[in-house]
Amino acid sequence: MSSAAGASVLEQGAAALAAGRWTTARQLFASALADEESGEALRGLAIARWWLTEPAEALVLEERAYRAFRVAG
Repeated sequence: MSSAAGASVLEQGAAALAAGRWTTARQLFASALADEESGEALRGLAIARWWLTEPAEALVLEERAYRAFRVAG
């Protein structure tokens, strides 16, 4: 994420994941992705969706996150 606001959303999403607030985490990471696609946001959204019993969607997001991390180096 390039913006300070975007980083804040990622940090909030990570905190929501750590607290087991899966729906909140999903909303935050989706918001971050609307601003800019990043491996961090994709991975966070994948984890949230996994815990929300959406494994097919989580797998697609994990694959996108992997590609984003590979491209970023």
